[in-house]
Amino acid sequence: MRTPPFGVTVTAFWIMFMVWIGLSLSSVAQATTHWVSPTGTASWASCVGTTPLSGTAACALATANSSAAAGDTVYLRGGTYTFSTSLGAAISPANSGTCATTPCTGGTGATPIVFAAYTGETPVLVQASTANAVIGIALHGVNWIKVTGITFQNFTYYLAFLDAGSSYNEISYNSFTAAPGYEPGGGFIVGGFTGPPWSTHNWIHHNYISKKQDSNPCGEAVDLVRLGNAESNPYAADNYNTLENNYLEYGGHATVETFSKYLVVNNNIAHNEPWISGCTGSVNIPTYDNTAYNGLYGHRNFSIADTDSYDNAYTLVEGNRLGFASVNPGNGGSSGIDLQAPGILTRYNFVYGGMDSGIYFKYAQSYGNGTGGINNRVYNNTLYANGHGWNAGVYGTGNLAYNGEGIAQYSATGADTNNVVKNNLVYGNGYSGQWDICYLGWYPGSNCSPSPLDTVSNNWFTSNGDPKFTNPDMSDPTSQNLVPTAHGYISTPIPNLTLLSSSPAIDGGTYLTTASSAGSSSTTLAVADAAYFQDGSWGSDLARGVTFFPDWIAIGTVTNTVQIGSVNYATNTITLASPMNWSNGAHIWLYKKSDGTQVLYGSAPDYGASEYGATTSGNVVPPSNLQATVN
Repeated sequence: MRTPPFGVTVTAFWIMFMVWIGLSLSSVAQATTHWVSPTGTASWASCVGTTPLSGTAACALATANSSAAAGDTVYLRGGTYTFSTSLGAAISPANSGTCATTPCTGGTGATPIVFAAYTGETPVLVQASTANAVIGIALHGVNWIKVTGITFQNFTYYLAFLDAGSSYNEISYNSFTAAPGYEPGGGFIVGGFTGPPWSTHNWIHHNYISKKQDSNPCGEAVDLVRLGNAESNPYAADNYNTLENNYLEYGGHATVETFSKYLVVNNNIAHNEPWISGCTGSVNIPTYDNTAYNGLYGHRNFSIADTDSYDNAYTLVEGNRLGFASVNPGNGGSSGIDLQAPGILTRYNFVYGGMDSGIYFKYAQSYGNGTGGINNRVYNNTLYANGHGWNAGVYGTGNLAYNGEGIAQYSATGADTNNVVKNNLVYGNGYSGQWDICYLGWYPGSNCSPSPLDTVSNNWFTSNGDPKFTNPDMSDPTSQNLVPTAHGYISTPIPNLTLLSSSPAIDGGTYLTTASSAGSSSTTLAVADAAYFQDGSWGSDLARGVTFFPDWIAIGTVTNTVQIGSVNYATNTITLASPMNWSNGAHIWLYKKSDGTQVLYGSAPDYGASEYGATTSGNVVPPSNLQATVN
């Protein structure tokens, strides 16, 4: 068993993508096809047909926005489209596509409106100047819209804003970037600020999204991507959205923040090392081990279920590659993943090089029992070299929190948190490289020990020795391999935290839960704890059965495997997709995670996020089963 060369998987993806584009073009040619160009002046009735049109023979993008209807495909020809209407939008369709019979799972049966780059060409949509404030993509109460393959530059109002019930939209293979001076402004937002109707079942995948910060250089309020909004009243219910396979870099507050439920945040790559300049005055910028960062700051990567601290979030955070996040002048919070509500399933993530904690249970019991970062399942993650790289003491008396652990635990009231931390590989984190999993420390800290308020079992610590990563080199803060057109692209990401064949961490993991009773040719499996698993019902219907699937589990033996049909978390009961046999107390492992990747080889799972022998282990790559048509 071996991990395949990284370059092979990435190359295969781009070949697959071009085939997907070609098949998409051929499949939609029979529908109504319209052509748009930067200099288009034709009427909607004239820019139609299967023969490509360009120049003045094509329509203007504004004409397409106002006229496109269900079943229309709008091809944008290459060139630069410039937008100068303040508070306007580049792509903003007035009409919706349709779904014959909801939910049109996987997009089957839907008739969307498609805005796509014409094959082999690059349409570049640009805000004219910093004096304007324009939205890149504005979807206001419209459904079944697809925007794909387009480059968006310098949009400062919002990169994209999906609100007023905009649902079942797909935003894919686009680039959103900001040149110097254009970084302030809104990020990619799903959900409005005033409550219902809610925006649900949107699928955001394979995009390159870079640089958003507050207009105040010392501020931290701007998220690069946000699912749901804290300002909503009643509370945000922009549920069932999927964010996957994106390359995300540089957010003023977080690269990703969520407020809603039943979300899937999968297989993204993100980094947020110090990059923001201009903060002066009474706020102190940290000093760094890497002097090239001095005078700059950034912030955390993922902030999951912020503020919605009382209810189970039912959010899956899986397979992400999160590196080199930093601290903020006014906030010494976690760098990697903040878990701020109950019911978050966090597994198979790589979190490394963050200046604060890799994973932090935030707000745990802060507002009374049953609130904040409690009742979460965190297993088979790799956390490496977090809690290094800066001098916490420069914050002064107002902010001395040194959240420098690999996994930081905290309970404001001292009540049990019911978090479970299992099978993680936690190595070389925190103070002297020894703060791997421990109660939240205060700089310069004291001895690290796991909190008794959580269940911490069967994890690999620094004290266990070198886990033998393939290449633990930390010299590349971009550390990405999804977008070859992005800066600093490398086919083999650094660090490469897969395991060598000689790793002592292989087969060292343990089972997750046990059967509460025996079963004979049964599909009803009662377990001690069902919160380790998901049944494929979270996230967008568009991704369901395409890139997102129910978990597979192994029962009793590692080869007795079956797919999950549904999970009842209230009764800890799993309904299986086919009948199985097992004994009372049978051990239960995860066999395949949500993207269909097998994560159980050998006699037991490995420690951490890299299962030795898995075909995509340690390398976040696009799925091999993309849709071959535009519906």
